[in-house]
Amino acid sequence: QTQGILQGLVRAPAFTAELGKITKLQGTAHGKLTLGDSLHAIRAKVEVSEVALSADYQRVPLPITIAGGRLTFDKQMLGLDNLSGSLGQSQFADLSCRFLWEKDLSLNIDSGRFDLAMAEFYPWLASLEGLRGKLQKVKQVTGRLVVSVIDFQGEVARPSDWQYAATGTVKDLLVD
Repeated sequence: QTQGILQGLVRAPAFTAELGKITKLQGTAHGKLTLGDSLHAIRAKVEVSEVALSADYQRVPLPITIAGGRLTFDKQMLGLDNLSGSLGQSQFADLSCRFLWEKDLSLNIDSGRFDLAMAEFYPWLASLEGLRGKLQKVKQVTGRLVVSVIDFQGEVARPSDWQYAATGTVKDLLVD
């Protein structure tokens, strides 16, 4: 039901195509829909808090859960603030980012902490177009990579063009 509402509010093909890649969306959240300040200037805005969701997303072969944070949605962007959750056996916290769809769907991450289980995360990274060739000599990676994102920007569908700055530490990391 949520996906249908969002598709009705936003007519951007890049956004609706990505929304169609989300399946098995379950959970709860509290939200507020604002239609604007006057009848002459109706602009839908959705604010969601107390998020507890799980879903599958076609671009990511790992189950996604969100447990906490806020979502803000309007005509031109989806904002996520202070999200916590998991991606398979990996966890994330304090994630703040913006999905923008003026042209192609792009992602800007302002902050976030990630504790990545590399045994399941690396195969996904190595399968992405644009990264596949660069990572082909590495057979497997195990252990954990703990990353704090300082800045990330890029079109969702073009991993080879992603720009990012991050710091991190490794725990029992083995690269073969």
